[in-house]
Amino acid sequence: MVAFATSLPEASAIVGAMRHRRYELAVGEIFGSNMFNLAVILAVDIAATGPPVLEQAGDFEIAAAMLALVLTGIFVLGLIERRDRVVLRMGQDSLTAIAVYGAGVALLLSLAV
Repeated sequence: MVAFATSLPEASAIVGAMRHRRYELAVGEIFGSNMFNLAVILAVDIAATGPPVLEQAGDFEIAAAMLALVLTGIFVLGLIERRDRVVLRMGQDSLTAIAVYGAGVALLLSLAV
């Protein structure tokens, strides 16, 4: 319930950006939120005493955090190095992200069972 409530402002900003055809703003909102959430893991790890935070997490949580980190890295590389569009007007970075996301969801589903 908390995750749903805290995501509502982001969702409304994304929907508003999409209505105004400001797709870069919608992507920036998602990207910025993802970067902030990953930074929270670092802040908690610095503030917490004892072993690293990710060592205390389960396999599912670690895989989800790493999937988010890898997808963020793919998009950062895509922003730095723009290539010509390849398939369905998508660049290589987008195709790679879709493939990694699909494999990551499959991995998360196998860990959840």
